[in-house]
Amino acid sequence: MSDIDIRQLLLDAEDNANSGNYIESANLYKKVTIIDDNSSAAWYGLGVIHAKLGNFENSVNSFEQAHRINPDHGPTNANLALILEKSDSERAANFAKMALENIGENKDLLRISKINIPKEIKLFDSSHSYSEENEEEGIINIPANAINDEESDDKEELDDK
Repeated sequence: MSDIDIRQLLLDAEDNANSGNYIESANLYKKVTIIDDNSSAAWYGLGVIHAKLGNFENSVNSFEQAHRINPDHGPTNANLALILEKSDSERAANFAKMALENIGENKDLLRISKINIPKEIKLFDSSHSYSEENEEEGIINIPANAINDEESDDKEELDDK
């Protein structure tokens, strides 16, 4: 299929979306992604349609594909921030920061970008003996930034065993 045909499919998908024909629009966007898996426009459009239909998991997956292809697309990053705000606040904050760099100030994105990430994480330290008098004795606090990616990788390897 030629670029002109793909462009026409994208225009038809957008027209269907604007007319409220979300299912047909989604089908056309999917058709484009099958023809050209690197069409960020198709993945983005599919993400929007899934969100309008309430299919947020599929929406996130589609927006993530669009982001993989074009990580500087502000609207993709903004939509990921908005959708992930409640379920994955840390990722949402990161996407909001990326979106702000490309689309400028937006009150919702500014708010999401400043979501507080815990400064301390309570962990159980088994080196402390258990005491019925003070059940909190085995709890220790460490700074959240003390856990780096290498330690996370080590933990994943331990979990796999």
